[in-house]
Amino acid sequence: MTSRLDLFVDANALLHYPPIRDIDWCSLCGRQEIQIVFCLPVIREIDKKKSDPNLGARAQRVAREINELRSRSAEIRKGVTVRILRRDITSAELSSLPNAESTDERILFLVKDHQKTVTHDVAVLTEDNGMQIVAEGLGVSVVVPNPETRLANPTSELQRKHQVAVQELDALKNRLPRINIQFSSPGDPPSVDTKFIIVRDRSKLLDADEVVEKERLLTSTGQDELPGQLRFQFSLAMGSNPPTKEQLRTYFEDLQKHFVSLRAWVGERNEFEESCARTVALDLHVINDGLAPADDVDIDVSLPSRFRSFSLDVAGTAPVILGTRKSPGDRPAAPERPHGAPLFQPSEAILELLRPQLPIVDSIRFSDPWRHAIPRDEPRTTVSVLGDEIGGFSIRLGIKTLKHHNSDWFGTFKAEFSNWDVATTCGFDVTITMANHPERIARTIPFLVDVRESGQG
Repeated sequence: MTSRLDLFVDANALLHYPPIRDIDWCSLCGRQEIQIVFCLPVIREIDKKKSDPNLGARAQRVAREINELRSRSAEIRKGVTVRILRRDITSAELSSLPNAESTDERILFLVKDHQKTVTHDVAVLTEDNGMQIVAEGLGVSVVVPNPETRLANPTSELQRKHQVAVQELDALKNRLPRINIQFSSPGDPPSVDTKFIIVRDRSKLLDADEVVEKERLLTSTGQDELPGQLRFQFSLAMGSNPPTKEQLRTYFEDLQKHFVSLRAWVGERNEFEESCARTVALDLHVINDGLAPADDVDIDVSLPSRFRSFSLDVAGTAPVILGTRKSPGDRPAAPERPHGAPLFQPSEAILELLRPQLPIVDSIRFSDPWRHAIPRDEPRTTVSVLGDEIGGFSIRLGIKTLKHHNSDWFGTFKAEFSNWDVATTCGFDVTITMANHPERIARTIPFLVDVRESGQG
């Protein structure tokens, strides 16, 4: 690599970046000696831009600068000189170009032609992506301007008037209420980026076969397997006659029905447990960061169809529930154990004498099966339901007034996903209307959901 570089500059780089004298060319190109080359296609392009309503002033500034620099033979900066390449493209050469009307094609043709006449490096300065790709395909080195030094896009007189109108409108809006909605984990302050974690704990699910087998052992009397004499002695110990065959037959039929209903209850209970685990709870905060109070605020909240049920505890009003969450109810009770008629009814005096000797009898007394505690939502009533179709849920929340520069906790949402195929980014569609604001505000309030298996960090 030589220390000298001939750098062809395209029109865009001249129009959208600082004046030539203000650019540190040696640092930009990494060379000690640079000659900036202006070719005729670029000069013609600058001349055309003089009548452009937006770029006209810049084009005139660039033309004056080139005219001043071309008469100087001295360096414009240390190690930097300027040259105008007066070589033009002939008609025959134009016919060989893929797109003869393209200024980029003409510039690259002259760059390639210039490479043949010098021994040092030649490159082109451009920010145009298309020109960069074509140049690299032709074997021409590319230098990209520093994007941090790019000038702001110029504006026409019409655009300037539009900007003034927008600023005046913004000033008017700043004297109006400005309602914003944010979520947070229950009890936490509102946040723009809120993340919720739902845990799928399979250890809380019951195995239907195992539950039924335990129930089968608990409800087994053993009497149907005893010989008649032993069964009679066992019944005497229980203080009753042995059950009849008809009683035993009815008992075992009811017991089989009980096992079927118990298995169904386990399935409902597991589904309810999974439903509770798929539910996210989040606080809703309503914020007015405008310069005026918000009056008669209506907030319409729509939930997408991925939610199966939705509940809302609203501060100062009755709770709301939409959708269904089927509770498993109480665990089915086993049928009563059969027994015959009592042999005798002892008096209280005799019972008092026998009571110290009865623990063994109490220990084999049939007891109710164990019950599993199931969390249940409290019954909820609707506040203002706009729709609960299959496509999702919609409700309307109302605020009478909310002071400016103020925020308020509105309530706690609980939204249940219909399955474990939970999207990472979720959100509610919210529409806000106010009596003292001319616009209807519509936005999506997003939140993140992270699904983890039990035991996952």
